[in-house]
Amino acid sequence: MAQEIRTPQFLCLKCRYELAGFEIGQVCPECGSKIERLVDQSKLSNSKVVAVMIFGVLSLLSVVLTVVLFPFQFIIQWQLFGITCGLVAAIYAMNLRYGVRTGKIPFRSLRWIRLVSIFGWVGFVLSILLACTLLIGMLLLIMMSKSI
Repeated sequence: MAQEIRTPQFLCLKCRYELAGFEIGQVCPECGSKIERLVDQSKLSNSKVVAVMIFGVLSLLSVVLTVVLFPFQFIIQWQLFGITCGLVAAIYAMNLRYGVRTGKIPFRSLRWIRLVSIFGWVGFVLSILLACTLLIGMLLLIMMSKSI
């Protein structure tokens, strides 16, 4: 089986202009920023993005499992898990965006990083809302049982 030959892809870290043939110390012809280092984008991995995506999916999954599978049970632990996973995904998505700007994460990962951020924040907010709803429901049941 023939091995795929990748051509190096050097992009400006500021504007993503293709810098093939340029050297460190020269100026990017597109944005005018000084080329401080050349990072081969074709050799960078998406593994960190995938790992963080799992946290965002787990956050949303905790909400869905609670609402769909156990709508009348008070499973607050799942929401605490969802809050934690959502917050981790959202914070690490910001870290990954910084990695793209510094050339440590490939530019092609940017749309996945946005998706991770959305999953993280949506899961975080929904988990908090569901946890508050569950706690209010538990308090109401306790108050109603005492009044009977």
